[in-house]
Amino acid sequence: MFCFFFQLANKYWAPHAKNKLPFDPKVMEDVYEKEIIMSKFAIRKIMLLEFSQYLENYLWVNYTPKVSSNAYLMSICCIVNEKFRENVPAWEVRTPRLT
Repeated sequence: MFCFFFQLANKYWAPHAKNKLPFDPKVMEDVYEKEIIMSKFAIRKIMLLEFSQYLENYLWVNYTPKVSSNAYLMSICCIVNEKFRENVPAWEVRTPRLT
């Protein structure tokens, strides 16, 4: 499980990764369906996604309200909720995008 998230992160969103692949909605849908829904919102899986900076470097930077799916919005909600659970500032991720 741990390796799976960080393999994805290294391919798509890790800030240190070189030659990142472009945003793929299928990746986000798969993560939501297979890792969040099928695990019944397991805290451990959502924690790993939060730790990998999934929200900051993949979800938020590619979010488009008019075309993003419900799974996309729910993925954002899950990670924001995890940030609050961890007592981590959750809304700082929004600031750069709005300027």
